[in-house]
Amino acid sequence: MMLFVPQQALAKDYEMTAVDIEASVNTDGSLDVVEKRTFSFEGKFNGVYWRISEGTYQGRELKVTDIRAGMTQLDGQPAEKQFEESDSEDNQTFQVQQDDGVKQIKLFNKVRNGSATYKISYRVQNAVSVWSDCAELYWKFVSDGWDNVSKNVTCRIVLPVPANDKMRQGDNVRAWGHGNLLGSVHEDNNPNAILYKTPEVGTSEFAEARVIFPTSWVSQVKPSGPAHLDTVLQEEKEWAEQANARREAARERIARHQAFLRSFMQAYHVLFFGVLPASVVATAVVAFMLYRRYKRLHTPQFDDTYFRDAPTKDHPVLYTLLMRNGHASEQDFVTALMHLSAQKVIKVAPALTKAGKPRKDEELIILVLKSADELTDPLDKQTYQILQKVYEKEEKKKNKKKRKGLLGSIVDAFTEDDEYDADLEAAYEDDEADVDAGGIAGEKTGVGAGGFGAGDIATGGVLFQVSSKAFNRAARTSPKTYTSWFESWKAKAEAQALERNFFVDEHNNHKGIALALEGIVLIVFLLTFGAGLYLLIEGVPGVNGLLFASGIAITIVVMVVMHVRLVWAMDELSSEACETRAKLRAFERWVRDFTRLKEAVPGDIVLWNRILVLAVALGVSQQVIEELTQAMLQYVPNVDQVDVYPWFYTSPYSYRPLYTSFDSAVSRAHDVAAASSLNSLSGGSFGGGGSGFSGGGGGGFGGGGGGGAF
Repeated sequence: MMLFVPQQALAKDYEMTAVDIEASVNTDGSLDVVEKRTFSFEGKFNGVYWRISEGTYQGRELKVTDIRAGMTQLDGQPAEKQFEESDSEDNQTFQVQQDDGVKQIKLFNKVRNGSATYKISYRVQNAVSVWSDCAELYWKFVSDGWDNVSKNVTCRIVLPVPANDKMRQGDNVRAWGHGNLLGSVHEDNNPNAILYKTPEVGTSEFAEARVIFPTSWVSQVKPSGPAHLDTVLQEEKEWAEQANARREAARERIARHQAFLRSFMQAYHVLFFGVLPASVVATAVVAFMLYRRYKRLHTPQFDDTYFRDAPTKDHPVLYTLLMRNGHASEQDFVTALMHLSAQKVIKVAPALTKAGKPRKDEELIILVLKSADELTDPLDKQTYQILQKVYEKEEKKKNKKKRKGLLGSIVDAFTEDDEYDADLEAAYEDDEADVDAGGIAGEKTGVGAGGFGAGDIATGGVLFQVSSKAFNRAARTSPKTYTSWFESWKAKAEAQALERNFFVDEHNNHKGIALALEGIVLIVFLLTFGAGLYLLIEGVPGVNGLLFASGIAITIVVMVVMHVRLVWAMDELSSEACETRAKLRAFERWVRDFTRLKEAVPGDIVLWNRILVLAVALGVSQQVIEELTQAMLQYVPNVDQVDVYPWFYTSPYSYRPLYTSFDSAVSRAHDVAAASSLNSLSGGSFGGGGSGFSGGGGGGFGGGGGGGAF
């Protein structure tokens, strides 16, 4: 069911937008901490949690006590609420758990799509190290291990300055900060406090305070260690020098980057306002001039509205390839069959029942009347070979059924097609049973209404026959083989079109020059686009986003128009191909307008054959073919006289045309073959005016904690 839940509904995230910490050092060396964290939620959350480290540190036992929790704000509005400690996990309660040296504090408060500020307070016993010459607070006020980035962090550390003393920065009090180089240490409005600030602390980073002050200020703690001040000063000096060196390097990198951006901006302006428009305009002018030249050289001399015959003696499939720039399709095979029919090599009509009526299953029969030796055109021979292969496959299936006994099974095991799928055998035999019941073989019905009964076959003159269903059976049982037949046939057709030199342009169109210019424009465009996008991402002032987007859009439109003109409109065609195309378009107009023109019906059967074949080859609609057929029947009352009667494309008996059966067979074969193919793939010191964090440190207590939301 989760699949139907919108992704947006499942998405949840949160940020910690502010952290405010106040830590007060007590005279007994303990540390009272009050921490407020503001969470911004997207989605539904049940609460938040802190993990606070405790355990042994520098020989002292650190222990977290006096834990309290609550909420101070909800969606930016005051909402003071003290939560009750409880293990019930009820709303607005908190729970304290011990987990391997870490106290986990979980605040339960259900929130959806809003912000809330939570507050915890606790005491860390023995937080201060008291040496013989100084007292030291060394504490990670933001631990590493938080689930998200802590942003806008401030931490105020209040020292227990006696009433008769005061805090003197760099004298009796020294403070350092450790963490990323964005942090800083400042004097606070409270004369007894030190203020730490950092814009953010990453999930694997920490923010750490180190403060040295007089031991007398923690009077309840007896010094228990050797002199330590010199060690601290030496460590912090080294870390500060390292941090300052990194800061200087960072400032130099920033200065270099800004200088780079200024130079980059100048280069972008040159590209955007100079090179790009100039190259676009120049290429557009060249493209326009070349296109005008192309149109002048490729305008055919034939400009009549209509043409009433085949323009050349070429195979009609070549006309189809000429109109499609040399690309053949399975549909062209129907045109090739019609061409064979026009040459009286084959004859097509519906199969008849024993009673001499058209069969209900709409099966069509192709009778082959001549041998391949009588054909001269290579494409006709290739078409003939496919008919022969389908026929041989049918015969093989029939012979298989006749074989009986153990010997027959052994023969089958060695002769069965590699692709044959036993699950398809039942479908094959069902189709074959329909053929046997249809009266094709052994019947005496003769020919009726253009159909075939057994009499036609028995009287001789027929070399072999192929039914429309045979194509479907071959596609189902041997899809790879079936597909390979037609891929080979298409390759032969395309090769023959190339040999005809239709696509050899004797004029030099200089398309290569234009495309080279277009390539230069593309390179300039990509450079300009990349430069502008980079500057926008960097937020460099002076880059107009709207102007940038408009210029890019205009350039894209111009480039697309140029490409269409140069690649799609300027076909590589010979002069003869241009003339032939013009006549084919005129012929197509004539066929579409034939019934409206009310011209005299052609009286030549051979001409009718050519007209029907060519109309189908050019993809004229079925309705127009039907209109042509009705016009033809006015002159030819007996459809048997017409060799290419359009059983191929339409039928007066509501039959499914041959091209429909053929297309479905090819589609099925491609789908099965494709499925089979897929299955086989397997710092410095704080001494007065403030200083930055150093990158050293990390030795303070409080690490390994963290927290987040749940």
